[in-house]
Amino acid sequence: EQHCAACHGPEGRGDGVAARHLYPRPRNLREERMRLVSTLTGAPTTADIKAVIQNGVPGTSMAPLETLSDVELEQLVQVVQQMRQEGEAERYIAYLQANGFDVDPEEIADSVRVPVKPEDVVTAPPIAAADADSIDLGEQIYQRLTCDSCHGSAGTGDPSTPLFDDGGYPTFARDLVHDPLKGGNTAESLYLRIRVGMPGTPHPAADGLSEQELVALVHYCQSLAEQPKTTLTNFERATRETSHPAWDLELTGE
Repeated sequence: EQHCAACHGPEGRGDGVAARHLYPRPRNLREERMRLVSTLTGAPTTADIKAVIQNGVPGTSMAPLETLSDVELEQLVQVVQQMRQEGEAERYIAYLQANGFDVDPEEIADSVRVPVKPEDVVTAPPIAAADADSIDLGEQIYQRLTCDSCHGSAGTGDPSTPLFDDGGYPTFARDLVHDPLKGGNTAESLYLRIRVGMPGTPHPAADGLSEQELVALVHYCQSLAEQPKTTLTNFERATRETSHPAWDLELTGE
């Protein structure tokens, strides 16, 4: 209630009193998939949720909560996890009722308590500094995977490609040159975004790359980055995304 409800809403539905002023809009913690994860299944671990709370999400209004004690942080992570489970239960109950099935509270409780399996968690390896050969290999992989179709040949984004998130909202591919990256600009975070993708967005997981190729792609993406990073207000972010060709497609229904 003190730190999160103004944006995410008292029940975590993304409908807080400040939500209408924010772009991108606050995450619906009960229904939407979380973007910054470290698992092959797309389910966030406790550490994933904790990292977002501690570090915030650069390029959005999600600021880091750096003043929380360790105990407060753990408690807040538990609240977010509880909201996610409640959202799963709500969807399951709605499905059962819509199809004329009985609602068994014990069955529902069991169905929403699916732990993240250790074998599903991806850990970034130690990533050494880039050299010219690794960057060259990364550029080849960038083109082979057609990363340029969304991020552009120069990494600054391709505004001609219409992109939508799971909610049907138009979205931009990250400008790898000028934008702060949502998971942070570290090599380890980039590795995870490439390896497991960003659930709820058009950004896919790179399943078929070797560890060397993944690291090379990280090195290439890092080589594109320039400083200082672009800092936009909520209004500027909304204006940029609603000027995207995808917005016209959404409005016309084409």
